[in-house]
Amino acid sequence: MFNHSWLTRFLALSMIGGSAVALCFLALTIPQKINDGAYDAVAVFVTFTLLFLWSLYVGYRFIRGNVRAYRWVLGLFVTQIPIIAWGPVEMRWSTGFEIPVILNGVQEKLLYLTYHANIGFESSFVFGGQVEETAIGINVFALIASILLFRARKRAFSVCGEHTEVSPQ
Repeated sequence: MFNHSWLTRFLALSMIGGSAVALCFLALTIPQKINDGAYDAVAVFVTFTLLFLWSLYVGYRFIRGNVRAYRWVLGLFVTQIPIIAWGPVEMRWSTGFEIPVILNGVQEKLLYLTYHANIGFESSFVFGGQVEETAIGINVFALIASILLFRARKRAFSVCGEHTEVSPQ
């Protein structure tokens, strides 16, 4: 068990809230895709459902003070940092908040920078498809969250050599 600061509570609630919104959206979308006969989309939706269920569970365990969940939340935020769209591969996902800064048109001659903010969730994993535009970027919110979570983690060593992880109040 560790003590939360207001910041770690905010990050936990962000992960829980974004995952809950994503799961509600998926629950509303999957029946429509089944009725349309898009069974390949259903397989993708099931994968996203598992990802967001895991994020919801880890966020809940994190807000309850579980040390292992602390590590998982840090790992989940780290996986949300890269935004890649290059050839047949596109990858990005987020829970809670997203502030992407993206350099578009990396292979084309026209380069431009885009940024915006999202609340809720976003997910996009494409392998083997045709990505229309090449882009590389980062999710600034996930980067800041990862840095803050890493810095907030302190090891307090006890007399017997065990350690627990705590964050500043």
